Formats: sequence, C-alpha cells, structure tokens
Amino acid sequence: MSVKKLAIEDHLVGDLCKTQCDRGSFGIDCNETCGYCHEANHCFHTNGTCLSGCIAGFQGDLCKTTCQRGFFGVNCETKCLDTCDDCNDVTGVCDQGCLPGFKGFVCQEACPYGLFGQDCTSECNDTCTGCNNVNGVCDRGCHPGWRGNYCDIGILAKKS
Repeated sequence: MSVKKLAIEDHLVGDLCKTQCDRGSFGIDCNETCGYCHEANHCFHTNGTCLSGCIAGFQGDLCKTTCQRGFFGVNCETKCLDTCDDCNDVTGVCDQGCLPGFKGFVCQEACPYGLFGQDCTSECNDTCTGCNNVNGVCDRGCHPGWRGNYCDIGILAKKS
C-alpha cells in the first residue's frame, strides 16, 4: 500500500488527513476562525479569505478589520457625510453627533432659519435678518439701527 504525502497547503485534518476544515475555520489543523464574512462563516479553507466579501462594518480580505473613521457599510465602501462628526460603522448613523449647523440621524438637515450651532440649539440675534447656520454670523444683514457681524452694535440716530 502506498501512502501519498499531502502538502501542508491542502489543509486537511484527521488521522488520515482526509477531512477538510469545517465551515467557519481554516488554516493548519483548522484552528483559525473565519472573519465577519458576508455569508456567515464562509471563508477559503487555506487562508481565511472571505469568498463573498464582508458584512457591514468590516473590511479586508479576512473581514476582521473594522471600518476606518469616516466610512461605513458593506466592505466599508460608503463614506460618512462631511456634516457628521463620526458615523456608525454599520448603519452610517451619526451616533457621535453632527458638526455645528446640522442635525438629524445622518446630519443631512441644515439648521432651520433662525437657529445655528451644535444641534441647532442656538438662536440668531433678533437684530439679524438671517444668520449662518454654523456660526451665527448675520450673513443676510442687520435690521435698521444695527451693525456688526452679529448685528450687536447699535447705531445712534442723528439728532436733527
């Protein structure tokens, strides 16, 4: 009887080296586990590469690396909005909050007229005809009798 010598790359286990790694494992002696593959526990038995890509929130050939800051979704291919401080790796929801001037789950809504700043909680000066949604500067001008970036400097009326 002749015995065939198998290469380590074949990644077969068992007394007679006839059993391939179970689904969800890979490597020598099948002691490594698959990453967060799109098809659960479906990776190449020799090197762990996910055959169908990664689930939302993970990236790389092995799908064991979380998304880098500013990206989310399947294989981390979607960029978070620029108005979001940071977004959830899986959903893209701005769970760390919005940058000043914006609100909403994904920070797509600019502050409504008359409001500005973080979470749109600050009010424009009453002396403004409209203000910037980010910093409150009166970028649409001042009501009569007022001047300055924030329309906070009164103009004295001339006596006749």
